[in-house]
Amino acid sequence: MMRRGFSALSVSFLFLIGCNPEAPVDSAELDSTPHVLAQGHFPNPVLSEDNPLTESGVALGRMLFHEKRLSGDNTQACADCHSQAQNFSDVSVFSTGIAGEEGTRHSMILSNLAWHVHHDGSHVHGFFWDGRGTHFA
Repeated sequence: MMRRGFSALSVSFLFLIGCNPEAPVDSAELDSTPHVLAQGHFPNPVLSEDNPLTESGVALGRMLFHEKRLSGDNTQACADCHSQAQNFSDVSVFSTGIAGEEGTRHSMILSNLAWHVHHDGSHVHGFFWDGRGTHFA
């Protein structure tokens, strides 16, 4: 009986702490440390000024790249087709999508996209083989 009362009191205490109205909703601190690209002999890439490359942004991107819950049926991540072990490419001739459906194209290699120049000469980073996508939102 004493153990059950202590457990109930502990849970109540934790609940009250978690509902503190003075605590900020988003208490996560973002690391604004710039991420330095190990670029070797490559020139500096043209990057967006309104979205700086930071250590926390790179870590978030890595997590999202491996997140299956972003797919239409929560079963497939970008990394499933764009394999880091294969230089972020797909070994299949045609990529397999959600529900096991085979696509009609090979997934695009995702290597050195920071230096990608769009087919119209701009530095807007185009995605897909024909450059039709400038973002994934």
